[in-house]
Amino acid sequence: MKTKPEIFSLDNVVGSVEVWVTTNGILTKHTKASNSLTDNFGDFAAGAVVGLYVPDKFKIGTGTTPADPTDNDLETPVAGFSKDIGTLSANSNVVSMELHVAAEEAHAGNPVISEFGIYYNSGSILLARVVIDDPITKTDSATINILWTWTLINPS
Repeated sequence: MKTKPEIFSLDNVVGSVEVWVTTNGILTKHTKASNSLTDNFGDFAAGAVVGLYVPDKFKIGTGTTPADPTDNDLETPVAGFSKDIGTLSANSNVVSMELHVAAEEAHAGNPVISEFGIYYNSGSILLARVVIDDPITKTDSATINILWTWTLINPS
């Protein structure tokens, strides 16, 4: 008897994050990491198919606990920082998001940024979280640019 193939699973979405930091216009750091999709991603994907949901916000934080599918928020978000996703695009099976933290943003106290999160529903529901191995000290001269991608893999 033939079994029905699995059509969608979180295992079929591969997320990656690439981060560039410039200080006074000079590239000072470049890092890559894989993200963890949260348990909320399945509901988001179903709503996205019918046009209800779009990733709309991102946050940064100082938490260091590894990302987990049960996460509902960043471990330690930078207070007062939630920003619209700059550019959101989809091409074939890849969703790309460009995020930007300007030099004058989120630098009070020079937080050491180690986690990033993507949200939907006006920034209230966490979709994906990443913790980077090489944290970024956010100063008033540091700009952070992030390219976050989700690649949807066709199940075999």
